[in-house]
Amino acid sequence: QGPPGCGKTKVSIAILQAWVHSKVAGIGPVLATSDSNIAVDNLLEGLIAVGIDAVRVGKPESVRPELLAHCLTWTPGDGGSFQAAYDQRLQRLRTAQVVCTTCIGVGADMLDRTSFRAVLVD
Repeated sequence: QGPPGCGKTKVSIAILQAWVHSKVAGIGPVLATSDSNIAVDNLLEGLIAVGIDAVRVGKPESVRPELLAHCLTWTPGDGGSFQAAYDQRLQRLRTAQVVCTTCIGVGADMLDRTSFRAVLVD
């Protein structure tokens, strides 16, 4: 906890990066969560910048436009079936190194059957 600009997000990204590279998380993704969409977007942006395969779970209207390509609930209109699109997103979720979402977003249906080996609350 601290004021803006004191390095909270940088520390969180460093921890997540260490977990991913050390395999402390075992098999499967690590969950990174925070209480606000802005904070989650900042985590996602930082993880992408350091080369971590991260995805975002959340409503597209709550995600910064430049991060939409990493949002599991956003589809560019492929014209396929709902089930095929859902299955594709679920597969992407399972192969990501880090899944980012808000504390409320942790309750998303897509995450119901997903196990996380480690959880970081920013």
